Amino acid sequence: MHPVFKRKGLAFPIIVAFCLVVSLATFNSHPSISPSRITAAPSPVYNITPSAYPVPIAPAFVNSIPLIIHQTYKTNLPSLWKAERPNRSRYSWFMSWRKMNPDAMHIVWTDAQADEFMRSAFPGTRFYEAYQKLPRVVLKTDMLRYALLLKYGGVYSDGDTTCRRPLQDWFVGHDDATLIVGVEWYANFHNNHEDHYKQLQLVQWTFAASAGHPMFEALLTDISKRVLDEYSEEYLLNRDNVESIGGPRVFTRFVREYMAQFGESFELLDVSQDDGQGYYSKSRVLVHPMYSFYPAYSKRLFSRRTDLVDHHFYGASSEGWKFI
Repeated sequence: MHPVFKRKGLAFPIIVAFCLVVSLATFNSHPSISPSRITAAPSPVYNITPSAYPVPIAPAFVNSIPLIIHQTYKTNLPSLWKAERPNRSRYSWFMSWRKMNPDAMHIVWTDAQADEFMRSAFPGTRFYEAYQKLPRVVLKTDMLRYALLLKYGGVYSDGDTTCRRPLQDWFVGHDDATLIVGVEWYANFHNNHEDHYKQLQLVQWTFAASAGHPMFEALLTDISKRVLDEYSEEYLLNRDNVESIGGPRVFTRFVREYMAQFGESFELLDVSQDDGQGYYSKSRVLVHPMYSFYPAYSKRLFSRRTDLVDHHFYGASSEGWKFI
């Protein structure tokens, strides 16, 4: 069990200049509010300039999860998304998040803004030191998504996803959830003898959480230790190791360990529950069924509407994550 789970609060100083107007104490109270009600800010406000990273100010909330949508891409200019070739869908993918969540702050982080965020939010820490050492953009993006939700909370989703339902619908009545994830595959679902297919794996391209969630601190602490103390440069450069350094296998392991602290486990979820959710009230983790975050790949109809996000798997293309 990771030692960070045994501590309360964060293990590093929060930088006051860039913290949210709402304090982490407010996040940790996790008020129970109907998912049909959004506590809205007067208007979505954030600073975004070429030389600085976006700073959310007074976001709206759905329960304890702030309505901030974090995505990453090489540019955050909609005009360039529209003009992009050969894939002109990027514009509609990004804009779907704004359309479905009009009260949300939608931030598309560029590489430069991501670097500035990590430097400013975690100065002098092993988090930032490890981030700097990572030689591939995809590795930095994995670490960034955890750091953003640790710092600000909200939703992270890859840039090749389409939002199908607003965030308030994701709670499905479990208003006090502080971590929302989805199943990528169930244990032994695929007819594959590789070890990682023998256990349930969670989707890592989309998830949501309240700010300051201890699972992300533990996860970042572990990644930093391995990057700085164990992994060679050759290992970090090998694209075959991407998923085991900070990808879905690692993400799944730390959600599993976090839940175990409360005596809970998602291991018994299987395809027979494919149209339902697993909610774990002690750890306050909501697990959506397989295909919730990629319904186009399902060969069966759901008896409940669990199609939350489409994933277009653009990472497998020549411009995808495997090549950056």
